[in-house]
Amino acid sequence: MSAFIVSDGTMDLVVSAAIKIAEDRGNGQFANILTRRSEAGDLIGAKLYALNHEAVAQRYDEGESSTPYRWQPAGYQNRVRWYKAIQCLRYQCAEGDAPETPLYAELTALERIVASYIIDELPAYKEAPWDADRRDPRHAAAR
Repeated sequence: MSAFIVSDGTMDLVVSAAIKIAEDRGNGQFANILTRRSEAGDLIGAKLYALNHEAVAQRYDEGESSTPYRWQPAGYQNRVRWYKAIQCLRYQCAEGDAPETPLYAELTALERIVASYIIDELPAYKEAPWDADRRDPRHAAAR
């Protein structure tokens, strides 16, 4: 496995997702940062970049200098782009002991939440019954 430092565009998507989910749900590490509203995006991005840098440093046994991150909102509509960016970042942070950190766990939780948002909007999900009664003709058709 190789690891690299993600681009600012990828980080913008991840941070935008983190902020929106934290606003919606109001819990987790990212939500705690939202109390510092004007700098929340920069702080979340800086923490995630530090995790990314640490994972890459552990992978290649060398340090890499980081540059300050300034968040640029990446929009709140395209959840599939959020999901892919989060997957990319999480994969790049999966080195050394980075996956054992609370921040990595928060990133993994964010990935699951965004996936559930995407699935909830799928027509097949909306049409599926909540409780699959065996007497329902759709139950047999799903097999």
